[in-house]
Amino acid sequence: MDVVHDDGDLASFLVGDVSQHDIRAEYCTDSLKIISVDKIEGRGSYALEYSYEWSAYYGCRDMCKGDTEYDSMTFRYWGELLIFKKTVIEPRSTYDEL
Repeated sequence: MDVVHDDGDLASFLVGDVSQHDIRAEYCTDSLKIISVDKIEGRGSYALEYSYEWSAYYGCRDMCKGDTEYDSMTFRYWGELLIFKKTVIEPRSTYDEL
């Protein structure tokens, strides 16, 4: 179980690996925004919707990219803990691109 201690940890936990968007992508610091938190009736769970920004710098090629991503995750509240159900995305691989 991951323990989130502060806002920086929460952003890292929710955003995860942004290389799925671009091989050079980096999370834009402090761009995490919580859009909504809604109780899921009858399940004791909550749905968290959030957004964050990423950017990829390609130097003088004038090919820099970036975007705002929207995502969601469910969690349960237990005592003083928030227990998230996280889907882990496999890291991007270029092994079969040759």
